[in-house]
Amino acid sequence: MMRSFLLLSLQSGLLLGLVLNGNVASAENRPTHPNIVLMMGDDHGWDETGYNGHPWLKTPVLDQMAASGLRLDRFYSAHPTCSPTRGSVLTGRHPNRYGTFEPNYSIRPQEITIAQLLKAAGYRCAHIGKWHLGPVKIDSPTSPGSMGFDEWLSHDNFFELDPVLSRNGAEPQKIKGESSEILIEEAIHFVERSRKQQTPFFLVIWFGSPHEPYSGLPADLALYD
Repeated sequence: MMRSFLLLSLQSGLLLGLVLNGNVASAENRPTHPNIVLMMGDDHGWDETGYNGHPWLKTPVLDQMAASGLRLDRFYSAHPTCSPTRGSVLTGRHPNRYGTFEPNYSIRPQEITIAQLLKAAGYRCAHIGKWHLGPVKIDSPTSPGSMGFDEWLSHDNFFELDPVLSRNGAEPQKIKGESSEILIEEAIHFVERSRKQQTPFFLVIWFGSPHEPYSGLPADLALYD
């Protein structure tokens, strides 16, 4: 279930895309192809953040982003569950229009995604994390690669600690560590490569957290002792 955390995800991604190389550019010197980063938590309710007044959850980075960026308090996802919302984010279409009606429904291969459009415009596109729109293997017609992404480190569905992820459709491999940290490290490498190549990029980071069953590294759990 995605709920309305998509609000923060979309605004965070668009804002991060603009500020990756410094402050938000003025209208006069704004780049023609700004970098875009889209992040989304899994089953993360809008009230499960410090900035929305949760009594004990600690979300300092999200709090800082909400305080310094554009915050939309009446932005709603297209569906209250996972796969339909993800498909709507990529296609801009309602689930009833593109056929992903509930979780575990694959996206249709003929759908046009924002990644395909940006790729045609000269962007390098990457997906990192949870896909949940079909198999991520290389021969799947609905893998991230088939839907416009040049590279991906992804899982078909849920993952948390020590995630098993497929790189560009290859056989999935277990990666030791906390999944969110693994995804961010991969994202940083992608950003650095794109910068060296002087290529505009579209980066999608779909976390496996905080979807249940809940787990965490000892240092993270200690914050709530």
